[in-house]
Amino acid sequence: MDRVSQIVARRLTKYGISVSPQVFFPPYEKQEAEIETIKGELRANWKEFGRGNRANDDATRYARPEYIRRLQDSSKSGSTYQYAGFEQLVHLSSGVIRYFLESAL
Repeated sequence: MDRVSQIVARRLTKYGISVSPQVFFPPYEKQEAEIETIKGELRANWKEFGRGNRANDDATRYARPEYIRRLQDSSKSGSTYQYAGFEQLVHLSSGVIRYFLESAL
């Protein structure tokens, strides 16, 4: 994450953009808020339905996939998930800068 952040920061500076990569690639706030709501639900139901050792483990691991499942249920055309935000793009690229830059276009 740090290596990609440094490379992207240098490229942004090269083109006269003086913001951090995290600001330049913002997350989709509405989606993140809904995922946080699902995390709360998973924490609340952990004692009954939990799969991990701690409530936060389940919330971190299962909230995003559950959100995507709910998107598919509400739309017959499939997922409308937004891959947005610096951290998500880094995870999507597996830290390979070439793949990060391709997904950032």
